[in-house]
Amino acid sequence: MIPDFPEIKQCLNQRMMLDLKDKITDESPMTRNAYKKMFFEGNKMGILRENGKFEVSEMKKIQTELVLDKNEIMGLTEEQIQIKLGGLAQDMALQMSQMIFESIENAIAETGNEISCPDGLTHKWIHEALKKMTISFVDDDRNNPKLMTIYVGPDVLERFEKYEQQLTPKETERFQKEYQEILDIKYQDYLTDLNSRRLIET
Repeated sequence: MIPDFPEIKQCLNQRMMLDLKDKITDESPMTRNAYKKMFFEGNKMGILRENGKFEVSEMKKIQTELVLDKNEIMGLTEEQIQIKLGGLAQDMALQMSQMIFESIENAIAETGNEISCPDGLTHKWIHEALKKMTISFVDDDRNNPKLMTIYVGPDVLERFEKYEQQLTPKETERFQKEYQEILDIKYQDYLTDLNSRRLIET
């Protein structure tokens, strides 16, 4: 009888799953950087957002597939295995990112905070987004705001970089001044909210 080596198979499977998980994280920066707490029960999941809102939704299936011929497996090198795992990770990361964007889109639609950029991404529209946001400050420090992360496609990023290069020093100075003025207002809003919560707690 040929031994099945269950312990070795389990060890290899665990290693491959850890490698796959790390690769998915690398392929999907949104899932890596997003601050979230998730709860699972039955076929539903709940997300506790930073603003304290708790949302329950149906769990969605993410799946991918890798088919290997028996003869191919015998000749696979470590590098080839990693490449194949990378392909699985890209597929799963794409599905996860699509789900995240769908969730964000629904949340924006509910609040009415959607912003359209007819002339492309510019500082003007970034400032408009900041005005609509609730901004917190780390350790209540005015100079340490918890700002948004902007995710864009490579074509949008390329256009934005060209746009920034074409700004004059005077325009850059004006945008920086506007940015600081927005943060001043947001900091006062933050302190007001913080003080009101302290009053309620006491």
